[in-house]
Amino acid sequence: MNALLEYELEEIEDDEQERDTKFRVTDLNSANWVFRKLNVIQRKVEENKRLAAEEKQRIDDWLNKQNRKAESDIAYFNMLILDYFGEQYAQDPKFRLSTPYGKVSVTRRPDWNYGDADIVFRAPLNA
Repeated sequence: MNALLEYELEEIEDDEQERDTKFRVTDLNSANWVFRKLNVIQRKVEENKRLAAEEKQRIDDWLNKQNRKAESDIAYFNMLILDYFGEQYAQDPKFRLSTPYGKVSVTRRPDWNYGDADIVFRAPLNA
């Protein structure tokens, strides 16, 4: 931010202390003063948004980097459990794996016969 805009911001901060008395736009100069203040405040808001977006991206990048290893570990350990469960299930189709920290089981779904699927799922074109 350039020096002129910084000066305008300082002037706004100084004026905040005097806001008990209501300022009024009475002529072209006072209207111009208000427009200058609005311009500076809007630029400050945009600068804050830009900074926040940059920081947010930096934090998201950090988070992704940190979780990449953890997600790989999760996939590995899930594979170990599923391999074990698959071996046990092959020996006993009623096998259920249950521990205080997790469980694995198989749920059978009934085989549904929909008949002629073309008729059941055909929808009118202009409904």
